[in-house]
Order: sequence, then structure tokens, then C-alpha cells
Amino acid sequence: MAPANDVMSEVEKDIFAKIANNDVNGLKNTLVQQKIEVDIYDENGMTPLQHAAYKGNKEIVQMLIDRGAEVNSGKHEYGYTALHFAALSGNAQVCHLLLMAGAKSQTTNSIGRTASQMAAFVGNHACVAVINSYIPKSDVDYYTIPQGLETEPKLPPTVAAPLHKFVMQ
Repeated sequence: MAPANDVMSEVEKDIFAKIANNDVNGLKNTLVQQKIEVDIYDENGMTPLQHAAYKGNKEIVQMLIDRGAEVNSGKHEYGYTALHFAALSGNAQVCHLLLMAGAKSQTTNSIGRTASQMAAFVGNHACVAVINSYIPKSDVDYYTIPQGLETEPKLPPTVAAPLHKFVMQ
């Protein structure tokens, strides 16, 4: 179960309210002025990133990721991650953004379902396609290291990042 944050500061409440209202500029100003940590929690153990993902707000999700938000937070009371919420919102672009930032697609919630399974359950097929076709960068990196009796890797290490980015477009 999540750590309940029954005593949120006014600034924390303001951050969650601005996300709920899709107030991108207001949120940006608050984060800059207050210099506050972005991985704060509400009463359900949800972070601002999880709220933004649920709202399907790509701009706020990107802003929070750029400020160091943890994409795999596991403190929600039912084990939902930002990727679960993005999948439920139906915004495939937000799902892609979270995956590119390191979200783990195989994480399960309290009922044993992945983000892709939750998206399928509610009919968000574009999200299912994005999540299921995602290739983690670590899978590409595997080919930059000689395996077994190989003396050379299959790919030069310098091409791993651009290749991953190209494949995931």
C-alpha cells in the first residue's frame, strides 16, 4: 500500500491542481519558483507524473520527465505506474514518451495486469500497439558487446542510441 500523504503542503496541492486543470504554464512557473521535488505523493501515493499521464498531457509529462520524475514509481496504492495511467488515458504518444524515458512495460498492478493489458481491457488499442512493439534500448545494446566466442560485436557501440531512436520512431 502507498505511503499516504494526508498532510500535503499548499504548494503540493497547487501542483496537483495545475495538472488536473492542464495548466502547463502555471505548473512550470510553480516548479521553477518553488524549486520543489517533482516526485511528491498525494493521498493515494500518486505522483504528479502519474496524474499527468492519466490526463494524457504530453507536455506536462515531458516537463516532469525533464525535471527528473521517476517513471517507474511503484507507490500507488494499487501498483499502477505512470505507464498504466497513460495506457488507460488512451494517449499513445504519452505511452511512447514514458517508454523512451525508461518505463518498464512488464510491471504489473495489484491485480497482476500490465499497462498493455489494462489498455486492451478498456479498448485503447493504439496504446497496446505502442507498448507491445516497444524495444528497450538495452535490447539493442546487447548487440554492441561481443557474445560467446565472437571477437567483435554485431554493432559498433556508437550506433546503438541512434539505431534505437530510429527504430522507435
